[in-house]
Amino acid sequence: MKRSITAIVTAAVILTNLTACDNSGSGISQSDQSFSSDENSQSGDADSDTCGPGVPDDNSGKEIKTRYVYGEVEIPDIPDLSEGEEGRAHTWEGYLDQDRYLEKSKEFERCLDSMVFETHTLGEYTVSLVGDKVRTDSKKFPGYIFIQHFRAEVEKNGEHIGDISDGGWLNYLPQFGEELRLHADKIGDYIDLYDLEEPIITLRYWFDDDPRRLVTKCVSFVALTEVPYNRALSVEKGIGVTFNPVAPNSPYDRLAPNEADGDTILWSIFGSDEFKVVDKNTLLDEEAGIEFTFDFTKDTNPLHPKDYIFGAKWVN
Repeated sequence: MKRSITAIVTAAVILTNLTACDNSGSGISQSDQSFSSDENSQSGDADSDTCGPGVPDDNSGKEIKTRYVYGEVEIPDIPDLSEGEEGRAHTWEGYLDQDRYLEKSKEFERCLDSMVFETHTLGEYTVSLVGDKVRTDSKKFPGYIFIQHFRAEVEKNGEHIGDISDGGWLNYLPQFGEELRLHADKIGDYIDLYDLEEPIITLRYWFDDDPRRLVTKCVSFVALTEVPYNRALSVEKGIGVTFNPVAPNSPYDRLAPNEADGDTILWSIFGSDEFKVVDKNTLLDEEAGIEFTFDFTKDTNPLHPKDYIFGAKWVN
């Protein structure tokens, strides 16, 4: 169940000379939106070293971006970038025509460079939900926030140790880039940390609740002790989320539940926005009736020690 606190809104957006954003557009104030907080999660703090509004940040280890905090600045409203039925603009990342990509990428310079939407802590670990090139389209797509490079950034004792990201997979077409959409009313529920035998992070993503979709939401699991490597689920039929084996004819059926027991899958369907801790190796999704088990003793990849395959099965 979402545990919300009122977001703090600053009087103005503070820019540095490193940002390429133009915030003069008619942005949507985030003052009426909120994000989750409990003993293991906290909102961004404007006085923090890496999360204050307008603070240049290189936490990703890549190019330096100006980092903002959700709820503390106004997100620019840029409707002319919206494309198609869902409004998700094609970013042209990875396209072979480099000149066309550079031309297209300039169109996103009006967006906020980067934004922290959630920050959670568990012991020595801090995990932040981050998106780049942040904008809204309040008229056509109210309640959504458009972002690029959706990821969870992980720190251990203040040191950045890696990112957990979709790698383009959730965009349906991994070879090209496309914006993703955050549901404003779900901010606070995208990330959860669980204190199991090894600390576990869950990273959720919601699509539209559209009857044409075969999959409307999915979740992945990563042991925070092994963030640089991907982890997979060995799932029963219908639990995993994968590419539709039948040639899709629309964006709505390109993802589908898996077809066989024992499939190894990165993402799973889910029902509950928060899982029940059964024991130090088990989480229960009570709404969906799915049990996730984490056996940290099995070494399934000789090239990467402790490269676990987790398990997921129906329980009712």
